[in-house]
Amino acid sequence: MLIRMLNRLFVNSRHDVRSGWKIASVIIIYILLSLILGMVARFLPLGKERFATVIPYIGEISFILAVLIALKIIDEKKPRHMGLIYFRWGIRDFIAGLLTGAVLMTAIFAILLGFGRVELANGFSNPVWSHYLWSGLILYIFVGFAEEMFFRGYCMTALQQTGRTWFAVTGSSLLFSLAHLGNPNASVLALANIFIVGLLFAYMFLKTRNLWMPIGFHISWNYFQGNVFGFPVSGTTPHGVYNIDSVKGVLWSGGSFGPEGGLLATLLLGAGFLAVWLYPVKSEMP
Repeated sequence: MLIRMLNRLFVNSRHDVRSGWKIASVIIIYILLSLILGMVARFLPLGKERFATVIPYIGEISFILAVLIALKIIDEKKPRHMGLIYFRWGIRDFIAGLLTGAVLMTAIFAILLGFGRVELANGFSNPVWSHYLWSGLILYIFVGFAEEMFFRGYCMTALQQTGRTWFAVTGSSLLFSLAHLGNPNASVLALANIFIVGLLFAYMFLKTRNLWMPIGFHISWNYFQGNVFGFPVSGTTPHGVYNIDSVKGVLWSGGSFGPEGGLLATLLLGAGFLAVWLYPVKSEMP
């Protein structure tokens, strides 16, 4: 009887590991990998400054590996099971995601600048070219892959075991929002917006039936936000081609958290849902 009860606790009626345990397993593997890779990095002759730049990559790489390990060992599935199909099959969706993220963030910047909610420190005629232009792109590529593979690919696929798509969408989006709870200057509106972004990513995933559109959007949204226009990205310090000198109207601009913490982003995310709704998907799947 005890064995049967324990079995029901960890395994559902279809003999699949319950979704909650799957998600928890990825988080545990991620923590262990981060600790191991972090200790290995400490023994490398990097110096304090280079070590500090390596830390974010350790976290994202650990996340990607944790998902792949759990998918292989617990689910006994391949990456395409969670929507990570071959790039040649998803390149159209990836480009659409890149363009949508870049256009929406550019619109946010243009509106805030046009209404005097932000002021530039260096002006349009004096862009700041630095290594952050390419290093930031590399980092946000890792971020896009890591977070979409976990929150959309793995979490949504695991939660869909319940047979309730709405639960998979809202549950993964809520986890996505809560993961940003410890970010600097996070507010209720910022967390609400990140939840809405999670819903948008989930919609992209469900419509295209792969991860490439949300990955593309995630990369360009963050990159244009921080490394092009110089906004804080979810509270983190920006290094942009253009840099924001002052911010007015925190309710609309998001203040020190970045545009994701403002009402303007809330409104323009609605345009993102419309763009995805209008996006023509391929009728056939590989």
